[in-house]
Amino acid sequence: MAQRYRRLALPPLPDDSLSSLPETAARIRGTAHAFGSPLACFGLEQTVQALIEERWPDRITRKPFYRPTPEPALLGCWDAIGTASFVGENLLDFVSVIRGADAEIRTGEICAGGDGDNGVLFEKADFARWADRVKSLYALALPPVTEAIAIYAHTVFAHPFRDGNGRLARALIYGSLRRGGLVPGPCLGLGPTFDLCRRPLALATLALSKRADWPRYVQTLGKVLNLCAANADQAVAARSRKTCEIAEYAA
Repeated sequence: MAQRYRRLALPPLPDDSLSSLPETAARIRGTAHAFGSPLACFGLEQTVQALIEERWPDRITRKPFYRPTPEPALLGCWDAIGTASFVGENLLDFVSVIRGADAEIRTGEICAGGDGDNGVLFEKADFARWADRVKSLYALALPPVTEAIAIYAHTVFAHPFRDGNGRLARALIYGSLRRGGLVPGPCLGLGPTFDLCRRPLALATLALSKRADWPRYVQTLGKVLNLCAANADQAVAARSRKTCEIAEYAA
């Protein structure tokens, strides 16, 4: 049977405010306090990935472990990320760094596969339209978690680059959380947990496209971000145990 695809269509934000998810914001802030310095974030995604693979060995299909660690690139532009100028200036270079290869702005169709009729086509290529959307979201001054989720949705639906869009969307989550003062650095290890939750994220994306179900989308992303914080906490604890083991062995 030939694969069929449906076009994703991002509905406008509702006139009434989206949920600000204060519990998620507090959870993220609590995790951030476990890091004494932004430099402690280096390699966090790989640590989270290893913990997830140990717990759910059959649930991971992609391998963020083998991609360039994103924390150096994120910290290198930490003051600019999450601003309108970041979306317009040097973004191609940033996406190239987090990909580990030259990035290209998308000009043709791009799709995500699936079984039966579950495949999707992303929005038609229009980089300038996506950038304008993101800048307009920054101007709304939404609560940081809400802004992060809205910008993530806009980036996933638009898929402005040929590759690296998920990594860019997660980087922009950090930008919104930084703007809101929730995190001092990329301390959530987003990649592996988002990969683990790919199915509920995909279902929430389809519900948003078909029924403009922003509440479901926001709640789903909130739960995923809570899980990111929990996994980051466990990664910090695992690092602490490892440090103690090394010190004990050296003694």
